[in-house]
Amino acid sequence: MIRIPLKKYFPFQINLVSILLIVAGVLIGPESIWLSLILLIIGLTIFTAGYKISIDPMRQTFREYLFFAGFKIGKAKKYNRLENIIISSHQFNQRVNSRTSTRTFQTVMYKGFVQFSDHDKILIAESQIKKK
Repeated sequence: MIRIPLKKYFPFQINLVSILLIVAGVLIGPESIWLSLILLIIGLTIFTAGYKISIDPMRQTFREYLFFAGFKIGKAKKYNRLENIIISSHQFNQRVNSRTSTRTFQTVMYKGFVQFSDHDKILIAESQIKKK
């Protein structure tokens, strides 16, 4: 079984708040157990939420799912054969204007896909590199 974590479900700021909820839940624990448990459950659910993919070559199935605190939400799909692993690059420019100058930044975005024989194509990774 191959498991690939893709990205977090919530943005960075919300994940930071979830860490604060976890810390608050631990600190409040001796005074109010119910409030502590609620804060811990909410914090852990937010912090662990993310998109993942699992590929099982033995059963020839893949599953794109949303992961929340140990629970997987998503259905498994069958495939006949793994055909390609595709890595593509896209280059784009961003122009930043100020009163005195203009700068152009070049960004190269790389994306990795797995393509199955029945034409299902799923994203497994992406990264971008900025150049000046």
